[in-house]
Amino acid sequence: MTPSTIPPEPKPNAWRIIAVAGLVEFALLAGLGWWPGATFPWAGLLIFAGAFTAYAVAATQVLHTQRGHLYIWGVVILMRLVLLPLTPELSDDIYRYLWDGQVQLAGINPYRYAPAAAELARVTTVYQGLINNPGVHTIYPPLAQLAFLAIALVGGAIFQAKLLWLGLDLGTAWLLGRVASITGRSRRLTQLLYLWSPLLVVEVAWSGHMEPLGLFAMVLVILLARTPISAGAALALAALTKFAPAAVVPTLTRRLGWRFLVGFAATAGL
Repeated sequence: MTPSTIPPEPKPNAWRIIAVAGLVEFALLAGLGWWPGATFPWAGLLIFAGAFTAYAVAATQVLHTQRGHLYIWGVVILMRLVLLPLTPELSDDIYRYLWDGQVQLAGINPYRYAPAAAELARVTTVYQGLINNPGVHTIYPPLAQLAFLAIALVGGAIFQAKLLWLGLDLGTAWLLGRVASITGRSRRLTQLLYLWSPLLVVEVAWSGHMEPLGLFAMVLVILLARTPISAGAALALAALTKFAPAAVVPTLTRRLGWRFLVGFAATAGL
């Protein structure tokens, strides 16, 4: 084996360090969400820094032991569950998601009117006073809008939106594990780096941000790279969630050929 493929030497204490780091990160994130004194900027940032430190320590140890796969996923679930019931405080984006879904449920195109428009007077929700920039039309692309409609169809609550995003979040981690296995990387390290990220946990489980929808599609692009049409379709789904992934269309078209561009354009057009 070349030096780059030689596995790291096992360390007898690596598993214990990971176990303690996971408990510390869980406790700090729970405190960030539930402790009234954990306000930003200073107290909140210090707690966040501690959570990132525990995260980094765990990441440095995971290659030195073969134990703890179920523990890693157990901590993942606990970190998300402890923040799931909380009302978003660091962002109000979720209220726009829910509003766009309710507008569609009323049979109105969400791109036609801003929330404050008189034409939407008959659409009322308990949270509409919390929508940011109510005089501005929605900025979210079509696949995001379909997700918002799906949430509205099952009740249109913050909790239901978070459950959808968290399901896609865990699905993205599973796909990343597949990518790691196929490309000869550590599945456990890859999944830990994604799932234990304090920023990801807070933004999705607490703030209810929709990024896992696009991330899921972006990882599919990697898995489907050998079938360019499918990879193009997956990238279109990512770009129809938030536009930024479209920036790699020229690069991937050069690498994967014209079929990739056909898959992207056909899916985006549809």
